[in-house]
Amino acid sequence: LDAWGRRWKQDDSWRKFAALEDASLGLSLDRLTDLPEYTVENDRDCDAWVLETVSSGLRSLRGINLNALCSKTGYILQPRPAVASALTSGLLQLSTEGQLTLAEAEWYRETRWALEVSLSLGAR
Repeated sequence: LDAWGRRWKQDDSWRKFAALEDASLGLSLDRLTDLPEYTVENDRDCDAWVLETVSSGLRSLRGINLNALCSKTGYILQPRPAVASALTSGLLQLSTEGQLTLAEAEWYRETRWALEVSLSLGAR
């Protein structure tokens, strides 16, 4: 595995995917990706990993730990205007431990916030 993990993509047809569930029982992840309905994403880079991590984290009560994310990537938070405003108004909260959370009322706009936060992370 490289530093940014491994992603799998299954066939886009949910019917084929549901049928695979029975066929794939008992297979390890390495064997599961041998099935023709799965592909491994090999060209994942740091920015793709950051966007996915931020997007997934902002959908949860726990949020994301920016200290850990920045330590892994070497990025720092340089808030864009929307992020700075959201931090001031409380739509985004950043704890002293580096935990970034999105107000629950904004979860339906998570994609917008994930993009804004990801674009606010840059090289030192």
